[in-house]
Amino acid sequence: MEEEVLQKSAREIKVTDIMSENKDVKITIGTVENRNNPSTIYISFSFWLKPDISLINSEQDYLKKLLEHELNSVYKNEVKSFLKDNYFFPYKHDNIFIITIPDNLNYNSKKNYVSFELYLHTLNIESEKQYPLNHKKDTELFFESLRVAKLFSSSDFLMSKKRFKINKTSR
Repeated sequence: MEEEVLQKSAREIKVTDIMSENKDVKITIGTVENRNNPSTIYISFSFWLKPDISLINSEQDYLKKLLEHELNSVYKNEVKSFLKDNYFFPYKHDNIFIITIPDNLNYNSKKNYVSFELYLHTLNIESEKQYPLNHKKDTELFFESLRVAKLFSSSDFLMSKKRFKINKTSR
C-alpha cells in the first residue's frame, strides 16, 4: 500500500515597507499550489488611485485607457525585458498579466481601488532541484519575485510621477 504524502499548499507573503521602495502600494507574493515546489507564483499589487487635477474633466473611457496604458507600459518596457532570460522564470511567453480597473475612475472626485497581478511560471516546472516560495530560508525564488515586484513599484507611474496620485489607503 502506498503511503499518501501530505504537501503544504498555498503560501502568501506580504511585502513589507522595508522590502519595497514604494510605501503606497500593497504587494503580495504567493502561490496557490505546492509552496515547497511551486510551478507558478503570483505577484499582486493594489492601491488607491486618483487622477490629478489636469484629468478632472476627462471622460471615463479615456482615464481607463490611460491607466491601462501606463501599467502595460511598465510591464512591456521594464518587466518583460527583465524576464527575457530570467533563470527562475524561464517561461516568459506563458506569463499572465491581469489589470482590474473600476468602471468609473473619477466618481465624485474620490479615490478608486485598482489592482493588478502577474503570474509567473517558475523553473520548478522542469527542474530537478526544487525552489520553495519562502522568505525565511531557501529564499532565492522569493527574492527573485521581489525583484520583479520592485520593477513595478518603483516605476514612475506607481511613484505618482505620472498623471495619477497613488496611495495605500482610501484616505
